[in-house]
Amino acid sequence: MSKGSAGSASGTPRQAASRLREALRRVATPVAGRPPKRAVRARRSTPAWAVLAELHDAATARGGPGTFLRVAGRARGSVALAWWDDAGRGDQAELPGGAFELLLRPPPGTAAPRLTVRAGPRGGAARVKLDAIESWAPRPGPDGFAALWRPPRLRPCPGWTRFYGDAPADAGPARLRDALWTQRPAGRDAELVWFDGIPLRLPGHGSSARALAQSGLYEPLTLCVLRAVLPTGGTLVDVGANVGFFSRAAARWAGPGGRVLAVEPSARERADLQRVLGNFGDADAALSVHPVALGAAAGRATLRLADAANAGLNTLAPAFAYDAVPTVETAEVRVTTLDALVRDADVARVDVVKIDVEGLEGDVLAGAAETLATHRPVLLVEVNAPALGHAGASVAELEATLRDAGCSLWVLDEDEAAARPVGNLPADASVNVAAVPAERSAWFGERLRGLPAAGPPREVTGTPP
Repeated sequence: MSKGSAGSASGTPRQAASRLREALRRVATPVAGRPPKRAVRARRSTPAWAVLAELHDAATARGGPGTFLRVAGRARGSVALAWWDDAGRGDQAELPGGAFELLLRPPPGTAAPRLTVRAGPRGGAARVKLDAIESWAPRPGPDGFAALWRPPRLRPCPGWTRFYGDAPADAGPARLRDALWTQRPAGRDAELVWFDGIPLRLPGHGSSARALAQSGLYEPLTLCVLRAVLPTGGTLVDVGANVGFFSRAAARWAGPGGRVLAVEPSARERADLQRVLGNFGDADAALSVHPVALGAAAGRATLRLADAANAGLNTLAPAFAYDAVPTVETAEVRVTTLDALVRDADVARVDVVKIDVEGLEGDVLAGAAETLATHRPVLLVEVNAPALGHAGASVAELEATLRDAGCSLWVLDEDEAAARPVGNLPADASVNVAAVPAERSAWFGERLRGLPAAGPPREVTGTPP
């Protein structure tokens, strides 16, 4: 649903250090190393990203696919480390203040990358003392990513949206998980156990899968709210299911008497969705996948498909929410309404409707009047100003539609890991919203008070259960 940007790492440097070393020992072997003695300093007037020093020896020269460089030390001021070649290709990380330990990866195919100490984005005075530089080679054998995994705990996670994007968010174990996940053979799924004992088949590509691979979670506050409001035996309609993380979790929470309707018009994403949903069993709700788009009326429409890395941005609008995302193809898809879907599927109750359709949320609601009036479900809705704008709509119009349906609104802030009632959404909002029938607002507030305490993602490195 809501797509965010990078933020700060979680956990103390000492905790991250111990976890990173433990994780590396499980999947790789140290092949070279040295304890540097010299501190590197930057003057008060040093410009941003200026090169302060280059280190090139047996440890830093160990490039190649799968190789990792572990660097530890202490930093003060704005400093970054880069492990790259002469063309500037490779891995880079800004250092936190104080003690640090981080993982870097070489540029692909480079035999001898250099470790470069640079001034950070703020420039100015800085100092870094490197205490250890080690190269680690992955061990042959089983999938390293799966070997590190253990089930995470589902709870709201401050700053979680930093895990979106095309670069690893954290310097320690999450960066190692990202490295192992991105180095897996193209299209290879990972068989995992998620929170609450849920079997999960994680697709081998895509920004949503990459965020989950790093953090162990996916939009954890929104998932916590879904778990709190979906009753045993209840029904979720997942509109814009994409690869199905919400549908998979809901199937376990609703249980054998419940139902999950996963709506996904893209054939490419449905292939991943079918695999993610394919390992459910007797403890899960009845799952059904519907190869349609939902809108204000039945008909046909053109679906714009993003590249596979940004598949969560597929849209019926004329353009994607973000201009830099390329269109790789278009597909004509069938459109029906939510009301018709519920009638045709013979659904006796609708408890929650999740809507994430990249700007066309208002159209889905326009075709849902009967469902909203009869069942009074909780709505979990993505509100994304750029996507709405490309679809010819606005945040104010979507908010008015939700309020006209008799709903109070709660912002689900994944970065603050908090749900709060809201009077008016800002015009540039990019956030998930819970729209709750007004007569159920007190009940919803009680359910929120039962959410787990917020905290960083539980580390998912260790021996699988």
